[in-house]
Amino acid sequence: MSVLTKLFVVLLVVSSLLLSASVVVFVNRVEDFHTQLDTSKKQADTLKATNARLTRDLADAQRSMLDQQTAASNEAGDLNRKLVEKDAEMQKLANANGELTKKSLVDAATIKGTTDLARAAQEENKGLQQLTSELRNKYDEILKKDGELNTMVTVLDNQLRAVDHERQLLQERLAEVTSAAKNGGGGGGARAAGSAEAPSASAGPINGVVRSVEVLGGKKYATISVGSADNVTKGMKFNVVQGGEFLGYLTVDGVQPNEAYGQVEGKVEKIQKGVEVKTQL
Repeated sequence: MSVLTKLFVVLLVVSSLLLSASVVVFVNRVEDFHTQLDTSKKQADTLKATNARLTRDLADAQRSMLDQQTAASNEAGDLNRKLVEKDAEMQKLANANGELTKKSLVDAATIKGTTDLARAAQEENKGLQQLTSELRNKYDEILKKDGELNTMVTVLDNQLRAVDHERQLLQERLAEVTSAAKNGGGGGGARAAGSAEAPSASAGPINGVVRSVEVLGGKKYATISVGSADNVTKGMKFNVVQGGEFLGYLTVDGVQPNEAYGQVEGKVEKIQKGVEVKTQL
């Protein structure tokens, strides 16, 4: 074999070895590329699945928010309807109240007319006494009010009498002063006036008790057991006590010989018949 042939064979072997090595490297790289490609595909699939899941979650959240908005809108509508219904009920109640008020007025007028008719019929027909009795029962409250008015008239009459009594006393004092002035001159008049004031000035403590109490016009009044005979005068202020407790004051509005009356203030709920009144404690 020639040298050239041998050289060619060596070159052929070397080329084969180089080709084999290159093929091995290429195959290995192709397998890496396949592995990387599979990994990328898996990551892409994972991302697609995640994206699909997030898309579904977003759609579910949007549906839930829409459902909540719809429910809130429906609830607001229900509340508005209920509010309208309540307003309508209140209006009906107001109308019914107005009708009842009108009916009560008509009934009151009817009762009064029926009472008048019953009284006239009683004179003609004694058989209607039972109806008259029933109607009288309905007017017990009116009679009670009449009694209160009569009591007030009595109090006012007592006040008028007290004023008249004071006027008489003043006339008597004036006559005494006039007579003294005519008899003894100006100085004598002054002395006479002084003698008229002497009983009040020298009077000691005045004590008495409450005989009765009554409420007129929202104010409480009391009648006490001492009067002008005990040197009590209009405007005099008494201390009202019970035992050792101070209850308030009584200011005299009117005076009679043996009693006086006036408005009380303080613990008026405790000021009753029998408690003591004193000008000095």
